[in-house]
Amino acid sequence: MFLNFDKTYKRKLEEIIIAIKLDQKYTKQQILEFYINNINFANNAYGIEAASRRYFSKSCNELNLSEICFLAAIPNNPTYYNPIKNINNTLKRRDFILSSMKKNNYITDYEYTTAVNYKIVLNPEKYDGNVWIESYALNCAARVLMKLNGFQFKNTFDTQQDMASYDKDYSNVYNKCINDIRTNGYKIYTSIDMDKQKLLQDSLDNGLLDFTEQNKGIYSLQGSSVSIDNKTGYVIAIVGGRTSPEKDYLNRAFQCFRQPGSSFKPLAVYTPAFEKGYDDTSIINDHYIDGGPHNDGDVYMGDISIRTAVQMSLNSVAYQVFNDITPTYGLSFVRDMDFNKIVKKDYTLSAALGGLTYGVTPIEMASAYSTLARGGEFIAPTCIRSIVNSQGETIYENNLEKRRVYTYDASYLMSDILKDTLENTWGTAYNVRLDGITSAAKTGTTSNQKDGWLCGYSAYYTTVVWVGYDIPKYVDNLYGGTYPGQIWHNYMQQVHSGLQDKDFYTP
Repeated sequence: MFLNFDKTYKRKLEEIIIAIKLDQKYTKQQILEFYINNINFANNAYGIEAASRRYFSKSCNELNLSEICFLAAIPNNPTYYNPIKNINNTLKRRDFILSSMKKNNYITDYEYTTAVNYKIVLNPEKYDGNVWIESYALNCAARVLMKLNGFQFKNTFDTQQDMASYDKDYSNVYNKCINDIRTNGYKIYTSIDMDKQKLLQDSLDNGLLDFTEQNKGIYSLQGSSVSIDNKTGYVIAIVGGRTSPEKDYLNRAFQCFRQPGSSFKPLAVYTPAFEKGYDDTSIINDHYIDGGPHNDGDVYMGDISIRTAVQMSLNSVAYQVFNDITPTYGLSFVRDMDFNKIVKKDYTLSAALGGLTYGVTPIEMASAYSTLARGGEFIAPTCIRSIVNSQGETIYENNLEKRRVYTYDASYLMSDILKDTLENTWGTAYNVRLDGITSAAKTGTTSNQKDGWLCGYSAYYTTVVWVGYDIPKYVDNLYGGTYPGQIWHNYMQQVHSGLQDKDFYTP
């Protein structure tokens, strides 16, 4: 609970002192209670109650003797005694525990015989998508505690060594806050809308139904999505992957950085360019530049307006505009929106097309597009409304601070152009336009069709969808407007049901 896992003499000395202090303050029974309520029972179950619900879908006070000993077998080595993967090992240790209890007169011969012959039937907690909510809420809450404790967040570094040092400090403080949350009885109130959460999960699952390949019970082709309420900036739904036969704990919506492709252009190229004096009628000569990017299909349009170039996602035009405004200027806007992995190597012209060292996360992209939807005001993405400690004191209340990143005019112009990406037949998102709801969108597809993005918003909601393999590889027919676009369309069409159509930036 209190220390990291460094293998040092200092840590061992600290352990000795803390152990002595605990022994002086608490009884053995209390210490054992603390222990079993925090220890790892495998499969992300911490504490006996969580383990009971994870493996038997009931409270620990409903378990019989055999089931209790079965769970007690796990913490000795959570990997070796993992009930999901190594149930025979778990059963052998259960029998050893029962035998020891009989030998030491804790149970009778009859109780022993009954328990050892009892057939353990796992009834795992049904997967309902809450794992994505839990992991993201825990992450957001930990960051709140880090800030309350004075940790200084950074996303720019002078050297790789500085970045590595920061990452180490971050990890240590973050893990301490995670342990604090798990053990100290906080109540965490979130903005997640469970109806929209289910709708987003269903939309992603149904959109990828044709891809059935699995690896150890987890689908190989994956996707993730984030939906934000534009008025508040709160995350209202977050899906970190497909619903798989086995529980999948990797939350791709905030834990995985991927190349954004052309979906990065409005954020780092065009909206910054509008700040510099460009507008939608500015004419750029679309042609191949030696050493520069190719357009899709190697088709070039000659003189063309920025409005049409954005809607057709012409790489050469974005490349030229980015060169003019400079990568330093363009990337300063995404850094101001707390993108965490923009590094020195990214300050090249390839960043215009989303060619980044590490990439971006769906949560970062969703908050950035939500910023455009709000007329240029950024609100840090989170699902935490408030946190109350074990004494009933509210230690954190989210006041939803806004920070201006883009001007109103530049944001409005970008949104107006992206509306036509859905409405014009030549727009890359035309096939996923919404019925009766004004919306804007940008597609993104990386080289060799390894990643597909659809980043779109209405006046009400911003939703970003990513599709790809965890280890990037080619996906047939993967473009921003295909699988990601269909998932986006299905979700957004339904969440707007019953809402009055509204243009951007109207009351």
